[in-house]
Amino acid sequence: MSNLKFNILGQNIKLNFEEKEKDKLLILIEKIKKRLNKYDYLNGKVSDSKILIMLCLELEDKLSDSNILNKEQNSSNKNIELQDKKIKELSSEIIILKDQLSDHVSEKNILNQNTKNIIQLIDEMDSEIKKSINLINASDE
Repeated sequence: MSNLKFNILGQNIKLNFEEKEKDKLLILIEKIKKRLNKYDYLNGKVSDSKILIMLCLELEDKLSDSNILNKEQNSSNKNIELQDKKIKELSSEIIILKDQLSDHVSEKNILNQNTKNIIQLIDEMDSEIKKSINLINASDE
């Protein structure tokens, strides 16, 4: 464990910390000092405790706002996940419907071809019937 000495609001502070946390700790100390600079105008007018309370309230407010944003983001992410799931389901359904449509189109084409063949057969039969009628009429005369 290492020690770090620093000064905040005229108080010398000594912290024990893990060496791997040193950079993070130094950054946090600097951030606190910068935040405390906002309250420099209160030095000597109010106690350090009140300044720290004001800083804590400010930080708590920011933390609360951050938590609200996180909840909103989580909710938004869940909505996106649900929408993605719905999109995948609809995409699968579209693929199935396209396949069914293709099958129906193929069936329709087969039926159309069968209908044409039947019409052609009927025309041929009609022609044969007319020839037969003409032959019968010709033989009766």
